[in-house]
Order: sequence, then C-alpha cells, then structure tokens
Amino acid sequence: MKVAIYSGVVPNPTFIERLIQGLAKSGIKIYLFGQLEGKPSYTEKNIHPIVHKTRLGKLRNAASAFFGLFLFRFNELKKYFQLRKSLGIRFWLRELPVLWHKPDIFHVQWAKSVSDWLWLQEFGVKVVLSLRGAHINYSPLTVPGLADSYRINFLKIDAFHAVSQAILNEGLKYGINPSKAKVIYSGLNLSEIPFFEKTFENDKTIKILSVGKSHWKKGKYL
Repeated sequence: MKVAIYSGVVPNPTFIERLIQGLAKSGIKIYLFGQLEGKPSYTEKNIHPIVHKTRLGKLRNAASAFFGLFLFRFNELKKYFQLRKSLGIRFWLRELPVLWHKPDIFHVQWAKSVSDWLWLQEFGVKVVLSLRGAHINYSPLTVPGLADSYRINFLKIDAFHAVSQAILNEGLKYGINPSKAKVIYSGLNLSEIPFFEKTFENDKTIKILSVGKSHWKKGKYL
C-alpha cells in the first residue's frame, strides 16, 4: 500500500512525524509532499520524500512528473488538465508530482486544505482527513465560508481520523458520517522514554507543570 502524508512542509510537526514513522514500520510505503524546511532524517526505507526547497526544485519535480505522465499515462494527464486547467500553473506544480506517484490513500493533515485534493478521487485515490484542534474547533467560526465548505466537502471524504472524541463531536456538526470516522489518540510509546526517580527530602509538595495555548475558544485568557 502507498500512502501520501500531506501537511505542506517537511519535516512535519512532531505528532505527524510519529504517524509517518509508525506507518512506515508497519510496512506501508509513505510519500511526503511539500516544502522542505530543515533536514529530515528518515532511516526507514519505506519513506520517500518528494520535496523541494526552492522554486526551481518545485519546477523540476513537476516537470519530471509531467513528462512521466505524458509518456506512460497520457490519459490520466489529459483527464487531470480537464479537471484542473482553470486553476493555473501554481496548482499544477504542486499537484502533478502527487498524480505521478498516485498513492492509494492521500492523508490530509489540515482540514482547511482538504478541498484542494478531492480531485484525486477521480483517479481512484482515497482521501483521508485528520481532524485536529484549530481547524475544527474555531476556524469554521471565524473564517467566512469555511463552515459551508466543510458541510459540502466532508460528505465526499472517504474516512476521518480524529485526535479525540471531543474533536470528532465538533466535526459531526459539519455532516461527518460517524461510520467513516475513528478516534486515534496521538500517543507516545512510554517504554521508549527514559524515566528516573528523584526524591525530594525537604519538600513533599507535588509540582505539576501544564503547557497550553491561551485562546479565546477555551473561555478566557490566562
């Protein structure tokens, strides 16, 4: 199975990198698309970054995909331009490498961008969306037209991954079919993290540090 993980930049945020590593270790071939920002260090042979650091690199990747499709899968290239010809070169440069590698599943990490990729379904690619924090909790409340876009596009998506039941409950407001959604928590393998005991002889008070984002959606600013 070939799965494309799309978040727009590589390396990805830590929780997405754990997703990538976990899928690769299970034997799934992973393709990563986006802007290269940093130095990814992937050791799993199943991980294939299709990335660019400059505009020239982006053009090179798209040109390679275009000629590959033209020579070997011309009908798909023709169909693509029939679907996307009105959008222009900015979209073609980003999308042609995805069509050339054509994964079985295209996994979108940010809900606001999922409408840009639903065209892949015309080529037999399943589109999966992760439901994460801001994009579900408050972006539909603050970005004009986004809630209506969700209500239209969420009906078309093949499957959903929610990082919590609370997030999924928010997504259900926009028409998600519960049978297509599954809650999978962003867990850590604690056995891989070194722990040690420390005794506080003079102070028996337990100290707990919590880190979070101060945001109006939580009801008040800290």
